Amino acid sequence: MKKSKTLINSGLVLLLSIFLVWYFLKDNYKVSLEVLHNANLWWLLLAIIIYLVYFLLETLLLKKLVNNHKKDYSFLSAFKLYLMTKFFNGITPFSSGGQPLQLIEMKKEGVNYLEGTTVLIKHFIILQCSIVFLSIISLILNLIFKWAMPTGFLNIILIIGFFVNYFLLFLVVLLSYKISLCEKVCQFFINILCKLKIVKNKEEKINNIKKSCEDYQKSYKELVNNKSYFYKLILLESLALAFAFAVPFFVFKAIGCPYNNFLAIFVLSVFKFLIGSFVPIPGGTGGMEYAYVHLYEFVIPSMYLSVSLILWRVIDYYAPMIIGGIFFNYEKAKRDFKKIK
Repeated sequence: MKKSKTLINSGLVLLLSIFLVWYFLKDNYKVSLEVLHNANLWWLLLAIIIYLVYFLLETLLLKKLVNNHKKDYSFLSAFKLYLMTKFFNGITPFSSGGQPLQLIEMKKEGVNYLEGTTVLIKHFIILQCSIVFLSIISLILNLIFKWAMPTGFLNIILIIGFFVNYFLLFLVVLLSYKISLCEKVCQFFINILCKLKIVKNKEEKINNIKKSCEDYQKSYKELVNNKSYFYKLILLESLALAFAFAVPFFVFKAIGCPYNNFLAIFVLSVFKFLIGSFVPIPGGTGGMEYAYVHLYEFVIPSMYLSVSLILWRVIDYYAPMIIGGIFFNYEKAKRDFKKIK
């Protein structure tokens, strides 16, 4: 990613974040500051530890996928890569910036671009299966216990969130078995883009698409043909996501919220993720905050929402992104120094 674009995206995230902090605190900042002042640091530390467990499990998943192509790829290398990925995912829409970085960094570790692409495809398939798995469980639980019954706009965007993620899984399966359909759909859009003079070198683009479709189908079949391995990775990813979705509960405990239903908070965390995942702004900024406040207000007293939102976003988004950015620049500076030396 170009430096100028990185700075623009980072600036956009910063401005949006400042606005959202002001927006959520402007009406009750005195109450929010009092709640924050009385926060229990031990519960807050536990929330951070829970997030770190999620981070380590995701690192382990990445390591296992890369080890299929490079046996000596270490957990430390995977940890460094996942940390840097958090920065690029955090400053790009739909978390799209992390994948190119992963390909480049894996290449430096001896994993070629084809193998790296296979790793990314497999990770996407596993992630999508895990999200749908957890969302189905959450939907069933919410229908049984009726913790939240969204209406109006909230209900619409929640349905869209479900649809988008289910449709992505449908495409994952369909395109894996119907490679000809995949090629035809891509060719259709390339033809349109060529007519609009947005894309040039039509034949070259079509050939690249065919190669990508073949790589995708190969990666999918490699994964699902080893069912035991596939299910174990889905379980690992689901467990990692479960820890991430559990963080808000411990944040609520830290600020003295009296609500103690862990399962309800977990289910609403899944719904929050579904809404925020399709917002085309870095970090799902705006969508995540809207979903957080309007979903948790079904069960959480309003005086705890603004403070918990800020603390959760710091733990789950801002801190990993900032630390990842610092580490990326440190690694870049170290490599540049070695070249000079």
